[in-house]
Amino acid sequence: MRSNTRELTIISSIVNTESQATTCYDLSGRKLNQMQRGINILRMKDGTSRKVLIK
Repeated sequence: MRSNTRELTIISSIVNTESQATTCYDLSGRKLNQMQRGINILRMKDGTSRKVLIK
């Protein structure tokens, strides 16, 4: 049987990612000059990467 419960996501903090990002890519791996609508992959100064959704 399936349960009708839904998961709740809580945002604990908001970070200004544009000031920490070094490069920005789209889902195809193309380098972007600036973030666009949709999903963007940001490479951060510390070497990590993040996916960001822009509506």
